[in-house]
Amino acid sequence: MLPQWLRYTEQYPLNITDIIMRDKDWVEIHPRNPDRDAILCPSFFKSAKNGSQTIFKGGKSLVNFHIPNSVYGRYEAWLEECEFQKLFPDGSVSR
Repeated sequence: MLPQWLRYTEQYPLNITDIIMRDKDWVEIHPRNPDRDAILCPSFFKSAKNGSQTIFKGGKSLVNFHIPNSVYGRYEAWLEECEFQKLFPDGSVSR
């Protein structure tokens, strides 16, 4: 996702903590164990006939990357400032 974001935003920095991962029902996905890099949520589990659980059931799982309005607002403010600097590179006009 980062290369597409950088291309779309003309290199505006995006931190991984700025993104919220959500499942297909728009529920936020949180890691169950913060010490591990695996993302585990109920949609990744499949119950077996004997009552046990198998992790990572087959098939596809949709994960949405949500960029909150506050992050996008900072991008828009940055973009506006860049455009202002292009119009008045010498700083002859004050805001």
